[in-house]
Amino acid sequence: MQRTRQDTLILSSFALWPIPKDSTTGPRIDKELLEKYKEGLIISSACLGGRNPSKDNGRQNREKAEESALWYKKVFGDDYYLEIMRHPSGDPKMDAHIYDNQEICNKEILRMGKKLGIKVIATNDVHFLNKEDAEAHDLLICLNTGKDLDDPNRMRYTTQEWFKTQEEMNKMFADCPESIEKHSGDC
Repeated sequence: MQRTRQDTLILSSFALWPIPKDSTTGPRIDKELLEKYKEGLIISSACLGGRNPSKDNGRQNREKAEESALWYKKVFGDDYYLEIMRHPSGDPKMDAHIYDNQEICNKEILRMGKKLGIKVIATNDVHFLNKEDAEAHDLLICLNTGKDLDDPNRMRYTTQEWFKTQEEMNKMFADCPESIEKHSGDC
């Protein structure tokens, strides 16, 4: 456990300092560092913006996603998980952009998990603690990006990014209980 804490602190330090001034992605950790400081870490694949998910089911993207997943599996073994998410907003335009793509990716991730022998977990992006905090989070995004609330082109979240309860997650993934049941104590 001590080694895990040390490795986590080392990775956090490398990720945060120094961040190049021209960086468009902010803090990050490369694969070489992950291999060196992997002791006790539990790793998951991330959201639509991560290395594995792909809304394009084309063969080339599948191969790249599988290659990436296999690298993480080789390095982290059973401590590597593929993530599925669902953030339905109720807004048809936003759902077409985010939720519908999540559902396409979820199918692909479930297929890939079975094919490659990698466990799949249901997760939820968390950007605020409670459901009621969605409006405050939206305002904060506007402040941080210098955009007006009524700007149709500003960054928006689905308002589903609160810390969901086990019951909420069970309901959201009722059609895929294996993504919750088997792993609720792992992460």
